[in-house]
Amino acid sequence: MGRPDEFHYEYDFDKYNEESFKVKKALSSLGLKESSSKEDIKKAYHNLAKKFHPDVSGHQEDFKKIKDAYDYLMSRG
Repeated sequence: MGRPDEFHYEYDFDKYNEESFKVKKALSSLGLKESSSKEDIKKAYHNLAKKFHPDVSGHQEDFKKIKDAYDYLMSRG
């Protein structure tokens, strides 16, 4: 099986890949690239929220996807 620290390295690597995937998916949901700043995220969210808010478009699932992506990205340090 190898040394215990090798296992932890692999585990941390998998966790990093999963986190990286989540970030990319959230950014993609907002139409942004990995180099986007917090300000870019806020602007994109507000523009999309105006367009997809359920009171405007009636598409609650689209708005939830945008809101979840925004919340996730903003919660990251």
